[in-house]
Amino acid sequence: MADSLPLLMFPKAVVKAPPKVNPRPIPKIKRPSFAVQSARLGSEFDQLSELSLSVSATLNETVSGLEPEAVLVLEVLGSVADFQAAVERTGLDWIGEIEVDSVEPNDDFYWPNKEGEPTDKLISKRLFLSITNQAGLNKVLSLWAEYKAGGKKYKLGLTKWRDVFDQLHHIRRWGFQETLIETEMLGIWRDLVNPLNPAENISFQIEFFYRKTPELRRNTELAITTFLARLGGKVLGVPIDIEEIAFHAIKATVPGTVIEMLVKQIDANDLTNRLGLFFFSGIMYFRPTGQSYFTIDDNGSKESVEFKNFIDSEGEPVAAIFDGAPLFNHQAIKGRVLLDDVFDVVSLYVAGERRHGTSMASLVIRGDLNDPAALPLEAPIYFVPIMQPDVHNNNVGRRNEHVPTSIFLEDRIHVAVRRLFERVGDNEPAAPTVKVISLSIGDASRPFLHMASPLARLLDWLSWRYRVLFCVSAGNYSDDVTLNVSHLTFVGYTDAEKGASVIRSMADSLSQRRMLSPAESINSITVAATHTDFSPQPPNLTSRIDIVLTDGMFSPLNRLGAGFRNAIKPDILMAGGKQFYRTPISPSGSTYQVDPSTVSPGVQVATDSSAQATLNATTYSRGTSNANALATRGAVRIEQMLRQLSPSSESVVLDSLTTVLLKALLVHGAKQNEAVQKLLKETLRTKTNGKLLKRLSARFMGYGETDIDRVLACAKTRATAIASAEITENEIHEYSFPIPSDLANTEIWRRLTITLAWFTPINPKHANLREAKLEFGDGGESWTKGILNLAIEDADHNQIKRGTVQHKILAGQKEIKGYLQGESIRIHVACKKDATEVLAVKIPYALAVTLEVKAGVQARIYEQVKLGLAVQVKARVGV
Repeated sequence: MADSLPLLMFPKAVVKAPPKVNPRPIPKIKRPSFAVQSARLGSEFDQLSELSLSVSATLNETVSGLEPEAVLVLEVLGSVADFQAAVERTGLDWIGEIEVDSVEPNDDFYWPNKEGEPTDKLISKRLFLSITNQAGLNKVLSLWAEYKAGGKKYKLGLTKWRDVFDQLHHIRRWGFQETLIETEMLGIWRDLVNPLNPAENISFQIEFFYRKTPELRRNTELAITTFLARLGGKVLGVPIDIEEIAFHAIKATVPGTVIEMLVKQIDANDLTNRLGLFFFSGIMYFRPTGQSYFTIDDNGSKESVEFKNFIDSEGEPVAAIFDGAPLFNHQAIKGRVLLDDVFDVVSLYVAGERRHGTSMASLVIRGDLNDPAALPLEAPIYFVPIMQPDVHNNNVGRRNEHVPTSIFLEDRIHVAVRRLFERVGDNEPAAPTVKVISLSIGDASRPFLHMASPLARLLDWLSWRYRVLFCVSAGNYSDDVTLNVSHLTFVGYTDAEKGASVIRSMADSLSQRRMLSPAESINSITVAATHTDFSPQPPNLTSRIDIVLTDGMFSPLNRLGAGFRNAIKPDILMAGGKQFYRTPISPSGSTYQVDPSTVSPGVQVATDSSAQATLNATTYSRGTSNANALATRGAVRIEQMLRQLSPSSESVVLDSLTTVLLKALLVHGAKQNEAVQKLLKETLRTKTNGKLLKRLSARFMGYGETDIDRVLACAKTRATAIASAEITENEIHEYSFPIPSDLANTEIWRRLTITLAWFTPINPKHANLREAKLEFGDGGESWTKGILNLAIEDADHNQIKRGTVQHKILAGQKEIKGYLQGESIRIHVACKKDATEVLAVKIPYALAVTLEVKAGVQARIYEQVKLGLAVQVKARVGV
């Protein structure tokens, strides 16, 4: 790049003591009195008392010696801290807590204003879950009796029960409403029962409440095995048990007649003859299994390309791809892929089926093949095939890729990542230099809702354990798009009007467009697509149409955020290819189907051809997988740049911190497209949602499209400084960013971008999941009203603090007054605990700060920031 200058590095942070502040009183919701609560909840406690554990006892008689148990659900409004210890002192087995949708206030529960009057503010709701036996249930009933009497008899350690009863909305047992209906499993089973062969076996996944000892977990497996055998079913494969993410599950199968009987019983609300398997207390959820992840499409021609730079790559791998098997002899990737067939699946493929893996490898290594600026990466790519063709599909050559019914995807990823970084048996770590893993796989049966999925939790734990960054695709929405006008009217619209119609359609389908697991992972970077590519002018076909046309807009294929606990997801957007749609047959039609043809437009990628001898075929594709592969490629380019920096003695980038720098810099180059942002807000604004528009924008665009070139180098008018370190609980790290003197007493437009990223350990039994909460601040100054006079742009100020990336953009043009030589802004990075009582580990983080003015402005931004940082270093060493 012309005028490119290396990134700058902050001196080592100054460690500051946390300021002494008077803690603000924690606001409390208005809640009912003892008398009202007693009357309101009395019948629910009476039902618990009368029901006791008789049903569980009947079910558990199938396994000799298995104690009757039940899962107790306490629905609490508001928050209650540190309740787990009180639960365990009662003799119950703490399972965890779940944060679900907030509820509307009512006469009993509401947030008061300063005058104590009710407001319409929503109230958060959490589910506290515990497994109890008869003695434990009796203890809970006894505590409730004491509460009704005034709650004065509680012993030390049990007073949290009083707080919970104060805020208790409902109390009940976990049942088929959660296990079967809320997971939509009942509807899925209705569709799977074969009317022509009702006895045909149906497979599914059973996820258990995670018990605290291996013995209890094995007892659960034994009980389920017994239940299945009684119904003519069986366990498939090997159970999975990963303690670090509290995931215990099995795959199972039963005859369709059993499922048909269950559906009829529930539909008729006749549960007198219970099928024990489906009402066993240890089951948390039933889930589908054996889903297809990639579908073979072959509509359109293939282009043959003669690839240059046909040489083997050098060095150690920085990136890994977990996907379907690639055609590793393809000219685009030959000599550049280190293939590790861990699960022995490559031999299952035939010519023409290794498409998705080949295209992902092509994009990471070479980028969009139509991009004239894209050069092959220097380092090889480590590739682990974790998918395989569906061997039960007789259409050989066009079979879908999936994880077999009897195998857990979580297990394959766990094994593959451990193999990268750990010695396993006699085998040394396979690729310990890998910093980023590309995972463009989504579970269509598990769109994100409330709880982080087991696969997302696994990625979070693996990120923390091995300090590796996962780049994850948000998932594609390939259903029809229905607009609010006829095709005849739509074609007469301006580009902006067409874009607004698509935005309204996407907004109307938000519930169907939820991201696919594991896109909600909090330690990962989640990537969605923009409707852009480098393809040539597409063929003029009247049978298909570009429904977007707005430059820089997000792809209509995208699945949308928000993420876990309403964090910003997707994190970033990258080019996914322009997706055309099929024109409605009738001019009055308003429904558009995805056009799957493999001709342009789109991102040009290498592909596997059904012609065995073809090793240079390419095709055009669209979607978030492409965007995710390009983000992974961007991370590798950033790593190459970091290795070329010459850090000062105080600012060495440790290898263990490189990955978190990749994470920060991937997001640091992101900015929401201003024209698209404006169009989105104008389209979705109502009289009541003005304050929520930034959050709505983030659901569609995350932090925006990332420009990798912006974070690879600086310019004369743009300076980026980076830092990486480890921080402990309640510690504050201070950095000073110099303000160039050329900005003094001027009205030059300027923009300040600050990005903080970190990896957090997780607590899978806590609703917040994230144990470490980092945040940057202004050290007591104000960037908006202080010397830089800047205004906050883009993301919502509170929402950016909910994940593991905080990205803030501020801009302004007001005159800088009162400048003193050597002036700087202070940036404080603070660390606090979140889903844990004590944060006893060091948290790796990275900080990136960019100050810029418009290109061509006569202001020596880079030169003066560099000089200011050098002065700081000299002052540290006393020179």
